[in-house]
Amino acid sequence: MCAPCAGGTASFDGGACQPCPAGLFSMPGSSQCVPCPAGTASVASASVCVACASGTFAPDAGSSVCSSCGSCDDDNSCTSDRCDGVAGCVHEAIVGCERDAGSVDAGVLSDAGVLSDAGVLSDAGVLSDAGVLSDAGATVDAGATVDA
Repeated sequence: MCAPCAGGTASFDGGACQPCPAGLFSMPGSSQCVPCPAGTASVASASVCVACASGTFAPDAGSSVCSSCGSCDDDNSCTSDRCDGVAGCVHEAIVGCERDAGSVDAGVLSDAGVLSDAGVLSDAGVLSDAGVLSDAGATVDAGATVDA
């Protein structure tokens, strides 16, 4: 009977123990190398996968390296920006946040009016998906700004 393989190696097809490739790992005595889960990575011959360090991510299973998120700042004061070990940059809406007057971001309310899904902002009225009806009664095409 053959001796069990050490961690980071596996016996493929019952042959000699071979090192696991980068992105895969094995526990001692294992007969196969398995992919590291998303959010982790490994070097060749690894017996464990290492979680991605802060500011890095690995979106797929079997990663040999974690990639840098870089700056996740989306310049939107109404989102919380962070680097997730699996998803990369994540921008989560801040509940109850209101942007400064004149800001136009889909689904975000501003001090000046109500914002529709179309991204149209009216200083004087309420918006719909199709257009804007201001207090003055003017209808404006999507993409326009109305100042009454």
